Amino acid sequence: MLNTKVTYFADEPADLFILKLARVSSDLVEHVRDSKAFLNVYEIDEPPYGKDVSKHNTVLKRVITLFSGPRYRRYFFQKLRGLTGRKTYKILFTGAFWSHTLFLFWYFRKSSPDIALRFVEEGLTNYNSPKNWQYRCMPRHGVKEALMRFFWFLPVWRAARRSIDGEYLYTPGFARTNKAPQTFTLPPISSGGVCCGVLEKLSETIDMTEYSLRQAYLVLDSIACEEYREAVIEIIRIVFEAVPDNLLVFKLHPAMTDFSINMPSDVYIDRRQYFFEAACANLDISEKVFLLRNSALSLYVKAILDQEPYIIFTYRLYPSDGVNDVNALDIFTDDLRTLYHKPGKILVPNTAEELRELLMTLMEKNRRGV
Repeated sequence: MLNTKVTYFADEPADLFILKLARVSSDLVEHVRDSKAFLNVYEIDEPPYGKDVSKHNTVLKRVITLFSGPRYRRYFFQKLRGLTGRKTYKILFTGAFWSHTLFLFWYFRKSSPDIALRFVEEGLTNYNSPKNWQYRCMPRHGVKEALMRFFWFLPVWRAARRSIDGEYLYTPGFARTNKAPQTFTLPPISSGGVCCGVLEKLSETIDMTEYSLRQAYLVLDSIACEEYREAVIEIIRIVFEAVPDNLLVFKLHPAMTDFSINMPSDVYIDRRQYFFEAACANLDISEKVFLLRNSALSLYVKAILDQEPYIIFTYRLYPSDGVNDVNALDIFTDDLRTLYHKPGKILVPNTAEELRELLMTLMEKNRRGV
């Protein structure tokens, strides 16, 4: 969002709204505020109603959630009224319709009937997600999302879709679905720029000593751990066999709170919540190995930071379905290789045995220093 502001709207006043989820880095928010790129940086606490719902059994919890839309709407409207009054806006920038974006659009549309919606790159949502993924009220498949759309956002969802008139992407040539009427290219973060300054300040507060000393980073995403736990456990087992404990980092996604597994004591487990790409900004990762199912990190280390680590994608070791679409991920992987000077550093094992052999080869290469 910051890069979009300073690149395309440097001289125009703009406000930034942040939903204070637990995984949002408070340091990042403060550094963005200090950059003075935005006129105001508004923080909105997450609605407290989820805690009330969690006390009930599953069926009752679902019923309460289904009919909680008006309560959430009143909460956001009251917060926005207190922060902005009847201030008008021309464009609302967001990553997707989820994270309560539609409540903001709904409120601002009252005072700004012609407000436009524009997407700003949200991880890999623009590149290899299922069709119409950005238009979902929550990043999930199934009946629950459809019911939420109907009961929570029926008066505004279609208006929001009609209001989309542009998107901002780092690699627009990779976008395969849901292309907006206008597409704008975001530049890499350049030395001395506003974004670079924010990353540098943020990186100063993150201790990356263990990352510099270790060789392989297993980065787990929350969707994989929710949908394919058995496959995740098998991949972890293979990694433990192939990578020495003292060379392994186990990085959990900031949204993961309850995933647990027995770990050897020498494995470094990183549960901290911070902007990982910022931590990599001052770290030479050119010979490091990232193990990912499907993560924006694979794109951003190159498109934003211009570094080329080894990337091992594990998505072929998971079931192929609407969440883990192997064909779409293969296309994205081929696209990603076109960015690399050494495309052979992006690897996709077809079997668990191939993953084991790749890891052992790269660990031996590291041991020999070649």
